[in-house]
Amino acid sequence: MRSPRAVRLAWTLLLAALTGVAAAQPFRESDVFWHLSLGRAVLRQGARVVHEPHAFLAYGRPCTAQEWLWDVATFALHRAFGWTALAWLVIALASASALCVVRLLVSNRDEPHPGALALVSAIVMSGAHQALDERPESATMVLLPTFMLAGRWCVEAPARRARLARGAALVAIELLWAQVHPTFILAPAVFVLIALPAAWRTRERDTALRDHALTAAALALGLGSSAFGAKVFHNVLSHARGDAVRHISDMVAPTWGFFHPLRLESGFLFVVLLALGTAGAAITRKVAWGEMGLAALGAALVATAVRGVAQGSILAGPFALEGALALVALTPLRGRSLLTLAALIPAGLLTHHVAAPGAAWFPPLASTVLAPGWYPRAAAAWLRRAPRGTPVLTTFASGAPLGFWLDGRVRTFVDSRTPLYFDDAEYGLARAAWFQADALERTAERFGTAAAVVERDVATCDLLRAHSRWYPVAVDAHTTTFVRRGAGLDGAAVTRLAPCGLDYLTPDACADGGEALRREIAALTGVADAAFVRYLQAERMWRCHVPGIPPASLQAMLASTEDSAVFGVQRDTLAAQLLVADGHLPEAYELVTGMMLRGDPLAYHVVLAPLLARRDHARLRVLLDGVVRALGDDAPGDVRGILAQLCTTRGDFECARLHGLRAAAMGSPSAVPALCWLRNHDPDRAVRADAEAWVATLRREHPTVECRRRPDGPAQR
Repeated sequence: MRSPRAVRLAWTLLLAALTGVAAAQPFRESDVFWHLSLGRAVLRQGARVVHEPHAFLAYGRPCTAQEWLWDVATFALHRAFGWTALAWLVIALASASALCVVRLLVSNRDEPHPGALALVSAIVMSGAHQALDERPESATMVLLPTFMLAGRWCVEAPARRARLARGAALVAIELLWAQVHPTFILAPAVFVLIALPAAWRTRERDTALRDHALTAAALALGLGSSAFGAKVFHNVLSHARGDAVRHISDMVAPTWGFFHPLRLESGFLFVVLLALGTAGAAITRKVAWGEMGLAALGAALVATAVRGVAQGSILAGPFALEGALALVALTPLRGRSLLTLAALIPAGLLTHHVAAPGAAWFPPLASTVLAPGWYPRAAAAWLRRAPRGTPVLTTFASGAPLGFWLDGRVRTFVDSRTPLYFDDAEYGLARAAWFQADALERTAERFGTAAAVVERDVATCDLLRAHSRWYPVAVDAHTTTFVRRGAGLDGAAVTRLAPCGLDYLTPDACADGGEALRREIAALTGVADAAFVRYLQAERMWRCHVPGIPPASLQAMLASTEDSAVFGVQRDTLAAQLLVADGHLPEAYELVTGMMLRGDPLAYHVVLAPLLARRDHARLRVLLDGVVRALGDDAPGDVRGILAQLCTTRGDFECARLHGLRAAAMGSPSAVPALCWLRNHDPDRAVRADAEAWVATLRREHPTVECRRRPDGPAQR
């Protein structure tokens, strides 16, 4: 029989591996770029407070690089070894965090029950997973449990000299932490919650309390060691209150939905940790005051912002383990293995993070660290021609990559350094400029912006496209670059690639046989993401009917689902059309079903028509029946209209009427064939009259629709 120690070791290695692989995700954060920019600025200027490297010059104030050590380290690592090194750094920190958490949980136990340890550690790491990314929070996930371990090590010292020496080591950890992330302000409180109950239980209570008070005082003085100095509390509080944080997803206070048990999100997992600890205290009628105090501190972090659940889960871990061990003591010997099985649930959540794109992405780290299509590569290439210092109106996510890549050639707008650098007023102004046409133009006038780089699926893009002073010059998978007329940065306009919305091609993209479109796509080659360019090339050949190219060849041009995530709707739509054209109907049906259940709108308009033309009515009806049942009242009108048409082929009056009327009420012209069939063939006069009235209603909205009487079969549009 294996020893508990061997089981614990095996579980620790498994948890570390799971956590590391779960953290191996393509980078989709803009934060990594401004951290790199600040690291470069710190090295150039030799200070922690630097001249701001890429924001609008109008802001003018210095920039405090509070996380300067992380910024410098990651910049140096990136400069020496590239993006792959940063990816491996995140993976290593994630695995190290799991190792530290397990070591923390067993630090005051000889050999805790493996099932209890597995359950609690898996829940803690599932809750902490959200902070294990390419930001300095991932280093905090190692520093926090390390500091807690060192705190226990300090209070367990056998003599005064050892306590003071270990206290000095604890202060050193805090000073390191202070240069990495502002969560270091937790250090004094964490130490007091660990030291006070432990000292109270010792025989040399007075001496221990004095020694720990000296350590706590040193830790309090260490709070001024960050780049913000004495203003560190003001900076931290700005992240917990104010107008800006109400509009930033990970800074808002949690709602009840965050703790919903059926969603199994990190908020619910944190509640489970508290529940385990509370149950243990109720069972044993003993309170581990230190562990409970740490859990309460974690609860305060979670109540402040959803991002606090990562640190909160680690703080609550020891309290939860006490409760899990109490439950073990009450569990029959044969039933204790159920705790180990229960650990598979949170471990499974970690494994869920490994699913697409992680599992397919992990092995070839070097090629896909930056999520394909996510960043404005074509925009950066186009803006290199701009005079140095050119102001560019950017969005929350697009500014940091441009600022880093162009290194001051362009100056960017408000970004995700809110509220670290940009305050409530500036972020409020940015939201007005991004979403209101008049505010956009006035803001551009105020800052003299010559260009704008915005996400193509946000309202800002439509505002720029509709404005006479702006025109598009470069298209990425996720963003579009616009130039402001008369601002000194004019260039050739993009006319065949659509600047906004789902479709990347304009309605007249093939007007000249697709030649102008071919030139615009060729201009992106070597500039935009390769997977996106290959998709555009395949889309042009298919839509413009380039002769001599079979569908299978176009299918081979498309990148994998993982490498096409940003433009997945468009990629899957083209893939489904190619499968239908090549006669691979089972694969087409499988792909289309997934698209429709995800709510991809292009599936309704583009893919269903060729499937309907194949007259494979029985299989198509099964597909649409399943989609309508799954989506319920959210099923689109086009889907119901086509389903109604299929019902007419089987003479199903009830089905045709049910879905035809709903499609008509939703304004879909796809309802007309079924309504015409009902008008011509339904045995109920009232139904025929109602169908006639709905056809007339739709004709007023869609003048081109019509139907004619036929002696048999469904009516034709």
